[in-house]
Amino acid sequence: MNVLDDSIVWHDDGHVIWLEINRSDLAVLGVQCPNKDDPDSPCRLSRIQCLVEYFIMRFGLECNVGVCEPTPELQIAWSVNGDPHDIDACQCWVIPITDDVFSLWARTQRGETNEMDEDDAALS
Repeated sequence: MNVLDDSIVWHDDGHVIWLEINRSDLAVLGVQCPNKDDPDSPCRLSRIQCLVEYFIMRFGLECNVGVCEPTPELQIAWSVNGDPHDIDACQCWVIPITDDVFSLWARTQRGETNEMDEDDAALS
C-alpha cells in the first residue's frame, strides 16, 4: 500500500524489524526486507540493497516516529524524505503499523472508515 499525504508516501509493504527486548531496553537485531529480489522496489537503490534496512541498522530506533507496545517482531510502514539516491541527503522514517493513530489513518486512506471496531469506537 502506498498512501499519499502532503507529498509523503508511506509504504506498508511487509518490512519487519527484529527486536531484542530486555526490560526497558530495546536493541535492533535486524530488518527483514520483503523486496530484496525486486529491483523495482522503492526501498531498493543501486548501491544499497534496502534503504529501510540501511537506516534502521545505522540509526536504530531514532528513525521511528510511532508508538506501540514493543514485540520481538515489529511490522512497519516506512517513508523517505529527500532524494533516496543521495543517501546522505535523505531521511527514512518508520512507524509500526500497529501505532493507533497510523493504523486508523491508514484505514481511512483505504476507505475502510465505515467498519469501526471496538477499539476505534473507544477512541472516539
